[in-house]
Amino acid sequence: MDHFSGGIEHGHVHLTTSEDNKKGAFPIGMLGGLCIHAFLEGFPLGSVDEHTLEYLIWGIVVHNIPVSIVLVGFLKHQKISNIGIIASITLFACMTPLGAYLTQYLNASFPVLVSYQPIALALVIGILMHLATTIFFESIKHHKIQISKFVISLMGVLVALIIHSQHTH
Repeated sequence: MDHFSGGIEHGHVHLTTSEDNKKGAFPIGMLGGLCIHAFLEGFPLGSVDEHTLEYLIWGIVVHNIPVSIVLVGFLKHQKISNIGIIASITLFACMTPLGAYLTQYLNASFPVLVSYQPIALALVIGILMHLATTIFFESIKHHKIQISKFVISLMGVLVALIIHSQHTH
């Protein structure tokens, strides 16, 4: 997927000499890869309880803010019209809810598919883990771990654990 999207789901774009990157050319591969990514992110949303759903939605929203900013910036760089930019962002924004709706529809229509939900969730978690590790290592020269990034990441985990330990049902 990264090949088609140009890495935009990481929050930046890898520019190449492909057709998608010529000025004025609409980046169909990039938008297509990004839409597939967003569609897959919607799968777990269609099969979780309301409490978990809220956290997943916030995670996806926060995850997609920098992606949307980079997408708009790249489309402006490509000299795409404002209508094209709005249509692209709208399409991207609709993909995750479509993935969630498809999951709900399939679960209701074919109850046997409910047993496959862990596989769909594992797929989405794998995508998110891939992105997280790519962002973590890709921005560092020679892909070495910087101690400051590692310490900040551990602090984030610690904060998440503290918040989770304070939460009651």
